[in-house]
Amino acid sequence: MPKDFEDAQSTLEVQRTYLECPSTEKGTPVRYFPAEGEDPDPSVCAQAAAVQRLPGVMQVAILASPFEDVPPSSVVLTRNRLIPGAIGLDIGCGLTLLQLDLPVRSLKEGQVERFASLIAERTARSEGRVLFCRADMQNILRSGANWLYKAGFLPEDDLNRLEFPQLNTDLNWEDCPPRSKNALFQLGSLGKGGHFLSLVEIKIKDPLAKRYGLIDGNAAVIIHSGSRDFGRAIAEHHLASMAKLSSESQINLALVSAEADSPAGNAYRKGHHASANFAIVNRLLMLYQVRETARRLWGCNSWLLADHCHNLVSPEVIHGEAFQVHRKGAARSYPAGNQAIHETVWEDVGQLVTPPLLEGDIRVGGSNILDSFFSLSPFGPASLSLDLAHFRPITVVRGK
Repeated sequence: MPKDFEDAQSTLEVQRTYLECPSTEKGTPVRYFPAEGEDPDPSVCAQAAAVQRLPGVMQVAILASPFEDVPPSSVVLTRNRLIPGAIGLDIGCGLTLLQLDLPVRSLKEGQVERFASLIAERTARSEGRVLFCRADMQNILRSGANWLYKAGFLPEDDLNRLEFPQLNTDLNWEDCPPRSKNALFQLGSLGKGGHFLSLVEIKIKDPLAKRYGLIDGNAAVIIHSGSRDFGRAIAEHHLASMAKLSSESQINLALVSAEADSPAGNAYRKGHHASANFAIVNRLLMLYQVRETARRLWGCNSWLLADHCHNLVSPEVIHGEAFQVHRKGAARSYPAGNQAIHETVWEDVGQLVTPPLLEGDIRVGGSNILDSFFSLSPFGPASLSLDLAHFRPITVVRGK
């Protein structure tokens, strides 16, 4: 591990970062990471305990939010079981961070408004500006960003900055639920809800930030979006399919699950991976529009810093054991030197995470990140992470 990273992490107090909700029948307490000054919410603990009781669930962690209208983030570890409700309906939702070679002080009057207007026209509508045929969609669902690179929308160097250039699946576009077909025209668009594209100013908080390519006082772009109608249709289809297999008379769709290697589990995994590929490509198509707009408007270069998902399930090894790690509203952040990011651009510095906020801190997992199973939420305790840089909004474009 590089010395500057060790020095930065040494400022973090190594201590127990979570509380424990009452034990379940399994005797494994739910880990509860409270917001500052908060006690565990009994209703949240009860919901987490219900998940903990599901077959195959080994551990549940709750990363609380300080806001009443913002649900807590969660991490669920299973041996070999898939729980669609543990990652939500917007499969693959996440963020892209682009650094511009553009000092904010150099922006001229009217340029920010012009940028926002052009980007809104290209990304904020209900449909995307780049049209694809059905054969393209099949390639996107199966090959993700790798296909986008081959199609000329993505520089080769960007592939190294993606958490998942491709999630392998052999799903057929023609076999997808009817509602998912709307997604063919939605590629490259933000979507409703909390999704946004923002031009921000970067303020460095730790010298380590420069090793990621962050520049103090420069503009950057953050894109927050997901899998649009495609992911939701896939999720709802498999929730209903798994519910039909349940012997329970009263079914809570949030708790239905299937063995990963069962027919239902395999079918969900195919759809999940295709949805994540769609979500990543969706963000990268908007990234393409941003780059072209910035180049024409300001003549500036730009470089991708990261793209990561915060609604996803992925196979990972923790404490030497294999798990299916479900994250909802939380992104994975492996620290420097971890085997999971060996031979990646993150190997010597750790996995960067951008929160889905209009203003906040770009972070990397700290000394205690294993406590949350290598997961960060927008509001997790400071002891889990190192703040690299703060960003504040200059202008924001929201989806329609």
